[in-house]
Amino acid sequence: MSPALHDLFGVSKPIIAMVHLRALPGRPRHDREAGMRPITEAVARDLAALQDAGVDGLLFCNEADLPYRLSVGPEAAAAMAAVIGEVGREIRRPFGVDLVWDPVASLAVARATGASFVREVFTGVYESDLGIMRPDFGSIAAYRAGIGAESVALFANITPEFASSLGPRTITERAPQRRLPRRRCRADQRPDHGDSHRHRRAARREGGAPSGPGAGQHRCDGGHRGRDPGRRGRGHRGDNPQTRRCDMESG
Repeated sequence: MSPALHDLFGVSKPIIAMVHLRALPGRPRHDREAGMRPITEAVARDLAALQDAGVDGLLFCNEADLPYRLSVGPEAAAAMAAVIGEVGREIRRPFGVDLVWDPVASLAVARATGASFVREVFTGVYESDLGIMRPDFGSIAAYRAGIGAESVALFANITPEFASSLGPRTITERAPQRRLPRRRCRADQRPDHGDSHRHRRAARREGGAPSGPGAGQHRCDGGHRGRDPGRRGRGHRGDNPQTRRCDMESG
């Protein structure tokens, strides 16, 4: 199992719960009349419920900001930082930040709020619902160093949602090449990407990921994400290969 995950969360198989913010300023679904207060109040309620339920970590995310963009505006980063700042005294678990598809903005908010990790797409070239996705990891790494965020762990999607990799390499071949120092990777498998169960298992082995029973990461009721099939909520999809994910990491 992963020693770094244990160091961060206190367990080898952490359940990381999603804290979804309502639509932020600048996005079509944002309630301009209500403003920021309902967003903060909803986050505070979810935060209390998730921590009381005993999750091991938290991930603040703007998944309500549909339609997504490959880079967010400064208003989104400012709003998320403000919300996390408002509830900061109540946070009792390690937490991360995910401003969807924007690793630079995610790192900026993580640095400002004291987050332990970010989740994003950091490498590769993909065709996606948003167009061509091609993050520049060299520039991202330079930005991370420039703002003093080296301690912020990187949880990376090797195959992002709503996208497929351009090129013939399989997950088996791509996963080991993501193993950079102090970088944590998550292979996000979808069946329509053409990667078989055999490739998925091989990716775990090559990437140093947990591969035993319950090692896949699952989506649970209430937005929980974890890897323990014994801790299920309503609507849990368990070992369904269409939703299974695996954590990979290098020390």
